[in-house]
Amino acid sequence: MNEDLRIVVVDDSKPYRQILCRILERSDGVAIVGEFSNGRELLESIEEIAPDCILLDIAMPELDGLETLEAIRKLPIDPAPSVVIISGTCDSSDTLTALSLGALDVVAKPSEDSATKLGRELDRCIRLVRARRRRHEREAHRAHPREDATELRGLVVLAVSTGGPQALERVVPSLDASFGLPMLIVQHMPVGFIESLARSLSARCPLAVSVARAGVRPPPGEILIAPAGSHLEIGQSPYGLVTRLTEAPPVNGCRPAADRLFESVARCYDGPVLAVVMTGMGSDGLAGIRALREKGACCVAQNEASSVVYGMPRSVAEAGLADEVLPLEQIGPRIQRFSDELIGGTE
Repeated sequence: MNEDLRIVVVDDSKPYRQILCRILERSDGVAIVGEFSNGRELLESIEEIAPDCILLDIAMPELDGLETLEAIRKLPIDPAPSVVIISGTCDSSDTLTALSLGALDVVAKPSEDSATKLGRELDRCIRLVRARRRRHEREAHRAHPREDATELRGLVVLAVSTGGPQALERVVPSLDASFGLPMLIVQHMPVGFIESLARSLSARCPLAVSVARAGVRPPPGEILIAPAGSHLEIGQSPYGLVTRLTEAPPVNGCRPAADRLFESVARCYDGPVLAVVMTGMGSDGLAGIRALREKGACCVAQNEASSVVYGMPRSVAEAGLADEVLPLEQIGPRIQRFSDELIGGTE
């Protein structure tokens, strides 16, 4: 894998978090994907963020570092993130306990005169994390030699915003049980509404509809919707393509953003792709559609007459990137036909 090493910093002191982040930012191939002030906050988000490495303080309110480390060890995450304890109060007993609980290493907390030394220690730990990740990839490949990205027969990605829930209530239930491709959806919605939308669609559709989680292989015949507040992407893993969630800054004022999903598909997947852009304000998805078209993807845009807001689909159509501009009632059948052409449908 050539992806950046995903690192999370957990410390109740904001100045120390800033020091650690500044040191990490000097390293190539490293992405800081989260900052938390205690272990409880980390555990609430760890499965979505899917970090490769956690820099963890010992003395914190609510849930200290050792308690957090023990909780991480019990999580069903594979591969488990590497944990490096960063502490100014860690005695020999705490060090032994941390290592026995699975910590990769224990290093001293930074100060003004030790930041350079800490940088060297972190570089060493990062090399260890990379080595551990490569070893896990080799072991996983031996255990699953046939599981790779070529298994997917095709992929559908869909972007929608204003008017989207009503549009999805028309499109998704029109698919039948023979639909055999993964579908990934970005719907711009506030936190707290995506879960109910997924439940509603799943109840009206013969296919499973759920909110996307990190580290999941896109399942054929199922629909994953990006969670509110997180970008949904795909990336390579030892098992092929898997979902990634990130809290990177908004794109086009949106998080999740269609461009982040579409561009990740263009980078990571070489098979057939149908990209659909439906009703919504702005132009989110345009850059991603351009990248997908360069890889040979087919693009469908909703027409103006059936759109609540003709912004996102207009930007794609007027850029000449839409293979087809369709009314809402024809989009579901077009998605179904894409699946049928690749894997066959019911007779």
